[in-house]
Amino acid sequence: MSSENPNLTALYPITPKSDRKKLLNPGQAYHGKVLLVLFGLIAFWLIYFSLLAFGIWGFIQLTLIPMFHIRYGILLKIGLLAMAAMFLIFLLKFLFKSWSMKDESLIEIKAAEQPELFAFLRQLSKEVGAPFPKKVFVNQEINARVFYTNPILSLFLPVGKNLHIGLGLVNSLNLTEFKAVLAHEFGHFSQGSMRLGTYVYMANRIIHDMVYSRDKWDEWLDQWRNTDFRIAIFAWALSPFVWLVRNLMILMYQGLNLLQSSLSRQMEFHADRFAVSAAGSNAIVHALYKLDAASEALSFANYQVRSAIDHQLYTDNIFFHQRNALEYLEQTKTEFREKLLEQVLDPEKGKAVYLFQQEDTHVPDMYASHPSGYLRETNAKAIFVDAVEDKRDAWVLFREVESLSQKATKHFLSLALNLPNTTTFTPAYEVQAFINEELKETTFDARYLDYFGNRYFSMPETQDVDILAQTFNIVDVEAVDLAFQKLYGAPFKAEFGKILSEEKELQAMIALIPIAQQQKPVRYKDKSYRLFELESEIKNYQKSKGPEHDIFFQKRDSYIYALHYQALKLLNKPTDSFLARYRFQWQLQGTLFRIEEVYNHFRELVHALMEKGKLEQDEFVDAARALMDCSQAAKEALDNIAELPIPPLNNMEKVDNLKDFIAPEPLHPFSMQSIDGEGVALFDTQIQGILNRSLRIFRKNIGRLVQEMEEIEAAWLGRG
Repeated sequence: MSSENPNLTALYPITPKSDRKKLLNPGQAYHGKVLLVLFGLIAFWLIYFSLLAFGIWGFIQLTLIPMFHIRYGILLKIGLLAMAAMFLIFLLKFLFKSWSMKDESLIEIKAAEQPELFAFLRQLSKEVGAPFPKKVFVNQEINARVFYTNPILSLFLPVGKNLHIGLGLVNSLNLTEFKAVLAHEFGHFSQGSMRLGTYVYMANRIIHDMVYSRDKWDEWLDQWRNTDFRIAIFAWALSPFVWLVRNLMILMYQGLNLLQSSLSRQMEFHADRFAVSAAGSNAIVHALYKLDAASEALSFANYQVRSAIDHQLYTDNIFFHQRNALEYLEQTKTEFREKLLEQVLDPEKGKAVYLFQQEDTHVPDMYASHPSGYLRETNAKAIFVDAVEDKRDAWVLFREVESLSQKATKHFLSLALNLPNTTTFTPAYEVQAFINEELKETTFDARYLDYFGNRYFSMPETQDVDILAQTFNIVDVEAVDLAFQKLYGAPFKAEFGKILSEEKELQAMIALIPIAQQQKPVRYKDKSYRLFELESEIKNYQKSKGPEHDIFFQKRDSYIYALHYQALKLLNKPTDSFLARYRFQWQLQGTLFRIEEVYNHFRELVHALMEKGKLEQDEFVDAARALMDCSQAAKEALDNIAELPIPPLNNMEKVDNLKDFIAPEPLHPFSMQSIDGEGVALFDTQIQGILNRSLRIFRKNIGRLVQEMEEIEAAWLGRG
């Protein structure tokens, strides 16, 4: 290997000493799960092929039976043959569907382009005893995985597995952590049980096609049932058989996936042991722990980049913004900073330190179907392997990092936004300058405790701000002086801190819902909850705390508004700009609130339509009218801000009309003639875009309001 690449030794973290035989022994639990999945698959295929054999046998027998010597005998035979043929097509229709697994987001890289990376991968594959990947791909994600290009072919032939490396992951890990993650994936390369997962995938495709998919076959059956009774009776006779098979397949689907899920957990534990053998017990745990912060930073960067795109600025390097986002969040968000790996590590404790807590059920997005962090850490440290950590960036394995980052970014944006080949991409540092201007308006002083976070401003009961000032008794200099002294003092911190704590508690309960939905009891505050109990607890919590919080915000928002207005008056400064910005905020958030209502109603409607499947005529009319109402309601909400002047905001100098900026294209007009999926998807995308752009302006204007209030406060305190 050194002859191929003399620099590899310098780029390959030291492999720790360990008892590999003991460490990599899958154990009885793993083998037991493999056998259970195998038995489940055998049961499925026996049932499926039995149904298929029954269908073929029935069709052949009906073909061989002589014509019935009764009235309508020929019709009876043709009808029964049609039933048998339709049943066979029902069982086999999955064969006529596309099985393509091509992921357009992936970019293949080759050894000639990245010799150090491929040398690293070859050395690692030898070290862990796993086959080298057939192909290596990259994209912008925070992810790493093993996959087959053609999973169906892999059922019958020894098809090579491919490796996908997300550059967002590379951008987040050091060299040892990266080695651990790739060793985990190579662990999967060596697992023969991966083939079982492909068989389960194929079984799921067959079941899904028979149970959930509604296609031409169902249209034929519906048309058949609506023909002359003498013909339709055969379709109605077939329907109970179809219903029975579908319900049997639902049970098989649930059982197979339950077994596969259990095996997948053992496969992850086993693959983690490969990571431990290659990089030590801490590296894979540290990598797992870092993923939340990395994902949050990339999501934050993506949001900011989307804002720039609204101004025709297409960045050429999303990873540049990911790094900047990580630094920004670390500097400005206390909760984010406290969760960073370097903040929670305790070198004094050495190998005894645990990063994940037992009650922590959260799983990073990259490992959404995997065991919890706590269980994986426990498994990785059960046989503790110490290792020297190489803290260099994982990027040291890649050549032409800037070029590769730009290629992945441009490919991602072009695919996501369907950009033409002629699109001009802007250097990332220029886009970051745009982002920095945005952040100036939405970054608040720590003394506010996120009071000006993502919520609607309460509108005062009276629009007469002078009356409001009198109500709060802040009409003279002494009263305003005292008000500014106490505004964000100890009483505010105590009261608002309590609300923040209660909101955090509520969000923690809401986060447990997906786990409870899997028919799993969840623990919260040393008490076990089932799904309905958890939902009831959340509703009671909202009912008891919600009104209390609303009163706090209503009173305090009005107080802040009146205080700063009164300070301006007493300073003999103009109030028009300040009042205009508040009026803009209230009108914009009124429109935003209405569009959110429309969108929620639209999503509920679409979900109901998908659940329903085929609609009767009156149901179709109601659904079409409801969709038209959604489009009209959104249009009317946007019309309310058509003439609303935009106050000064960063990066908005060239925007003349707020409505045209928020909704740059006409909303899709639904009709009573048809409900097409493309139209529904387009409207969904349009409303999401409107909400995102509206929220951006909403937050920016709040930031400018806070800046103006800080200027008023500074002017007041320095008035002497």
